[in-house]
Amino acid sequence: MQKIQFEVLNGMRGVAAVLIVVFHVTGISRGFDFNRLFVGHAYLAVDFFFLLSGFVIAYTYDGRWSRMSVVQFFERRLVRLHPLVVLAGLLGLIGYLLDPSAPTAVGWPLAMLIVTFLLGLLLVPSPALPGREDWLFSLNSPLWSLWLEYIGNALYALLLHRWTTRMLAVSALLANLALIWMASTTGKFVGGFGWQTLWVAPFRLLPPFLMGLLVARVWRRLPACRIGFTWLALLLTGVIAAPVLPSIDGISLNGLFDALCIAVLFPLMVFAGIASPSNAATNACCRFVGALSFPLYATHMPFVYVYGAYVRSLGIDGPVLHVLDAAVVAALLLLAWLFHRFWDEPIRMRLSAWTARANRAAHLADSQGDR
Repeated sequence: MQKIQFEVLNGMRGVAAVLIVVFHVTGISRGFDFNRLFVGHAYLAVDFFFLLSGFVIAYTYDGRWSRMSVVQFFERRLVRLHPLVVLAGLLGLIGYLLDPSAPTAVGWPLAMLIVTFLLGLLLVPSPALPGREDWLFSLNSPLWSLWLEYIGNALYALLLHRWTTRMLAVSALLANLALIWMASTTGKFVGGFGWQTLWVAPFRLLPPFLMGLLVARVWRRLPACRIGFTWLALLLTGVIAAPVLPSIDGISLNGLFDALCIAVLFPLMVFAGIASPSNAATNACCRFVGALSFPLYATHMPFVYVYGAYVRSLGIDGPVLHVLDAAVVAALLLLAWLFHRFWDEPIRMRLSAWTARANRAAHLADSQGDR
């Protein structure tokens, strides 16, 4: 059976990536003061990514396990994800060396920078470098979510793909109830990317990822919900742009809002996006922004670090800063397209061809050995 290309979901992924970039570009020069930011809930886009990832992985691979090994699954996922992880690490190193706020020349051993870089290429967290707060990945902080993505992939390959739909439903329900409790009582939902908030990481990954796996199992059994890409993109933007909410009587309304978006609204949006109608122009737009989403997300932050350092040092503010922000976002979109076209695509094509040849050779050797 030919797999469906969910173009609307690809477009929504692209919109989420752009909103994250807008958040980082506008936030870096404003001290991430949420009262001054247009997209104060942009961190929710990461949880939306995890939900989409769970859906896509289950839809793509659930029916292949009778003819695919765990090793072959990891091969395919590494081919899909790791070329951009390597590029993100390289750009992160260059950006750190060019960042005037990073004290690389004073009292910091070069060996530690090299170790951090090498661990980043393997997507392994490391102690924070100076000038990078307490981030898990000092050279390119968004890699924290790709690290969790790899963990989610491993959980799926080793365990979750064997679970029944009922088991997935129960686990997704419990995980999301735990998320709602944690976010509403502690208000500590924004985290997982640093060592001090590492305990938040399971709450960021498991509830949306499990829900994505569940949606992939049940969407065919439910009546189609057709809203369309435009309305879904506007809804996602509205959620991201929602104001930061206060706490009342010990309940964090902001945390409750975040948790309910992940547990209820985002799964409904993905479900609606699955069956949403689209014409040729919409499909082309969705394919384009969807293709840019991963390279944009993985590579933008080193440039943002340097941009923010110079903006702060020059004291730029007001309308000029708004114009610069828009120009930087546009430039990052162009760079993402270049990275997609001339790095990610050709490397993945070569790696896919190489692994296919290696698997055919191994299969042939096994067949001859059985004779």
